[in-house]
Amino acid sequence: MPIRMPEQIVHGDLLGNVLFADGLPPAVIDWPAYWRPVAWAAAVAAVDAMVWHGAGAGVIERWAHLPEWGQMLLRAAIYRLGTWDAAGWPQEPEEPYRPVVAEIVGFAAGQTRSSQVT
Repeated sequence: MPIRMPEQIVHGDLLGNVLFADGLPPAVIDWPAYWRPVAWAAAVAAVDAMVWHGAGAGVIERWAHLPEWGQMLLRAAIYRLGTWDAAGWPQEPEEPYRPVVAEIVGFAAGQTRSSQVT
């Protein structure tokens, strides 16, 4: 599905690259730059939070106000799954991603149906 959203330089892996310490501002330790919509970067963080940090599917609804959110989630999941070998995973990450992808597909399908209702 084509989207029309402004793009800019965004962080492609924010969730795993911010350090926190008492009394100090957060520190970004790596900056993988991508030219994408801002909502895509948020979607990558949401997918990572659900897959690797135990965040529930509520994170999907939390950010649902972002433009093209369903598409951004789908694209973030595809990005993560499509680059698994470059990330150094010893095997395909099918097991941790399966329930997250199911939630994302359900959400995106619901958004598509809602947008088609006139």
